[in-house]
Amino acid sequence: MNKNEVKRVFRMFTIADYDKEEEFLREQHKAGFKFVRFQFPGFYYFEACEPEDVVYQLDFNDNIRKQDKADYLQLYKDTGWEYMFDVFEWSYFRKSASLEEEEPTIFTDKESKIELINRVFKRRMLPIIIAFFCCIIPEIIYMSHQWTKDGSDKMHALAFLVVYVILFLIYLGIFIHCGGGLHRLKKDYENGLK
Repeated sequence: MNKNEVKRVFRMFTIADYDKEEEFLREQHKAGFKFVRFQFPGFYYFEACEPEDVVYQLDFNDNIRKQDKADYLQLYKDTGWEYMFDVFEWSYFRKSASLEEEEPTIFTDKESKIELINRVFKRRMLPIIIAFFCCIIPEIIYMSHQWTKDGSDKMHALAFLVVYVILFLIYLGIFIHCGGGLHRLKKDYENGLK
């Protein structure tokens, strides 16, 4: 294996898939590629390395002030976690699994895991829900009304109506996937399954 080899993989993970993202990064490291960089919209960059079982963990750190960041990172460093970088308020950490007797995790109890889900919901899902009910649904109603009125702007109203209906379907898909995924994770944490 060439130590200078760099691999780029495109993958999309939503806020409800962070556990799947952690597993994806772990499998890559086991295969001899350590995660080194992320580029929007979903490009993961890996460098060749010796295959090793390395656990990757993500933490949503939306409420950490800049002056508290050093203390936050030191806490993880003291327990053996290597901080990598932040992407959209998610902090990436990794730690060798072979050095531990049990599965390493950055969360010490289920309450911390549940709090993570609550923070993600409040900071990521709530704004989407607000935009949905304050912008998209009123526009669909307005454009439906415009389209049914007599006048010369019927095609214009229909075009906008189609755009807003498509946005409605996209948002609905996001609600179902992310909301359902976050609910599943929360239940798993409450029941001690993860």
